[in-house]
Amino acid sequence: MDRKVLIGQRIRRLRKLRKLSQETLADRASTSAKYLSRIEIGKENPTIDLLFRLADGLDIEPYEMLCFENVEPVRQLRERAARLIDEVPDKNIARVVGLLEAALY
Repeated sequence: MDRKVLIGQRIRRLRKLRKLSQETLADRASTSAKYLSRIEIGKENPTIDLLFRLADGLDIEPYEMLCFENVEPVRQLRERAARLIDEVPDKNIARVVGLLEAALY
């Protein structure tokens, strides 16, 4: 798939996860909603500077815009994991720790 399309789809997913309109994100990134729309559909190629401003507007790290395998930003995944760990019954916590340790390698 075209890289412009992938980046556009990623920006759109992240924006929707944050429940932001195109107008709101465009305002936060100091660009126009029309230009953002064209980026999201893969018709425009955003500059690095604009990618950083969009990341700021989405309250994410810039590299998260290029993580195409995860729909949720890394920070949200970590927060969700922490909430889930808090809900694990004591009898299963050793198993969860083992799974987390296995994921490190």
